[in-house]
Amino acid sequence: MTGKAKPKKHTTKEIAAKIDAATTNSDDGKAGLADRSGVEKGGHLKYECPLCKVTVPDVKLMQIHHEARHPKIPSEEDKNVLDVGTRSGILAIWSAQAGVRKVCAVEATKMSEHACALVKANNLQNVVEVIEGSMEDVTLLEKGFVVEENMLVTTGSNRQE
Repeated sequence: MTGKAKPKKHTTKEIAAKIDAATTNSDDGKAGLADRSGVEKGGHLKYECPLCKVTVPDVKLMQIHHEARHPKIPSEEDKNVLDVGTRSGILAIWSAQAGVRKVCAVEATKMSEHACALVKANNLQNVVEVIEGSMEDVTLLEKGFVVEENMLVTTGSNRQE
């Protein structure tokens, strides 16, 4: 007689060994560390976010990361932005990365030097202009600016007077 062969069942000892191997860290949990970190050739970390330098293993995860962490705010490319009290210039930089035509960042303190350095480091000198001085002293050459204002700095400077 011919019939179907029955599958071989694992013994209790084999099952216990598999559970132990799956739940126990050998080598202090370093198994596959080089593969996970991408240190050696053939590592999995291949894609780096150009904005925040986070690395992920594949293109799909990079797209998910970028859409979640760096959403592009819908904006018209012919818009201008005025960032009053820019401090480090991060809002001005984000506005430029979102695609506006021109950003004017005004800072009354020496923090404007730091803002200039950050703008240069992000290669946005042609879009972001950092001006050191109070807003009352600044003359704008272009109209139609969208205003972003750092209320904490403005309120703080008003209280000091």
